[in-house]
Amino acid sequence: NEVFKKWIIDQDIDTLKKSLNDTKKDNSSRIYFTNEDVKQSFIAFHNSNTNLRLVSVRANLSRHKTYKNS
Repeated sequence: NEVFKKWIIDQDIDTLKKSLNDTKKDNSSRIYFTNEDVKQSFIAFHNSNTNLRLVSVRANLSRHKTYKNS
């Protein structure tokens, strides 16, 4: 995700690693931030760097989607 790639540039990787849930401990396949400050930092960054728009189902399904290999 492009937004995440931009956000993570200015983050401390060790802090982020420590802020992830332990999937082995909670037997989950979902990965999420357990540190509220990290979570709020990403939410704020996401909200200030994205523009959501309402589109019809037909328009959404007919949009040409491009995927980058990265």
